[in-house]
Amino acid sequence: MKIEELTEILKSEIVISEIENGIFSVIDEEKRKHDYDNKAAFYDKLVGNSLYNKVIWKNEIANYSNFCQKGISSRKTGWILDAGCGSLLFTAQNYKSEKNRPIVLVDRSIEMLKKGKSRLINSHGNLPENVVLMQADISNLPFQSAVFETVLSFGMIHLFEDTKSFLDSILNVKSENGSLFFTSLVSNNFLGKIVLNILKQKGEVGFVNSTSQITARLENLNYNFQQSTIGNFAYFSKN
Repeated sequence: MKIEELTEILKSEIVISEIENGIFSVIDEEKRKHDYDNKAAFYDKLVGNSLYNKVIWKNEIANYSNFCQKGISSRKTGWILDAGCGSLLFTAQNYKSEKNRPIVLVDRSIEMLKKGKSRLINSHGNLPENVVLMQADISNLPFQSAVFETVLSFGMIHLFEDTKSFLDSILNVKSENGSLFFTSLVSNNFLGKIVLNILKQKGEVGFVNSTSQITARLENLNYNFQQSTIGNFAYFSKN
């Protein structure tokens, strides 16, 4: 994707820089480092482990990519945003199926984006021309309002104690009739509650909620989403 195409959907005041082929940043150079730059390798090894997902979160890895595919397939045209794409651990293959729609993959960590880029190249044979990776702050997205027909955000909402600010940020860039697909870790059993509370103590998550609690949290904020749950993982969508 050419930078000229990307600047068409950015706010007018945003300054964008190319870090390397296919990876851009809208963060000031002196502020680009992030905690997850040093955690990227460990994150992939742990979170990508199928046993870890089965035991702790009661999910098969295929569940995550299947939900991503539902999001991608929810619209046939228009821009796609993956807000908090990480290293594309479970989703790189999904973007192989979408060759016509422009896709922006956003994360705060450059190292996560580099790993994501490598996965795309390994999956596709090259970096797809319709895909761009961007370093940006998910709570202050650099895009104009209502430019994305599909917004995806997997495993991100539970990181933010301020649920409203997070959702307002990603809903602002979604078109009026666009779709939104996002997921959250939830504490639906004893083990899930223990692990999430440990992660909260370490500053890795913003809140610990069961599915019913996070659903009530969203309803109290006047958000209405379709919801399904598998184990300790909640899947939300708005079509």
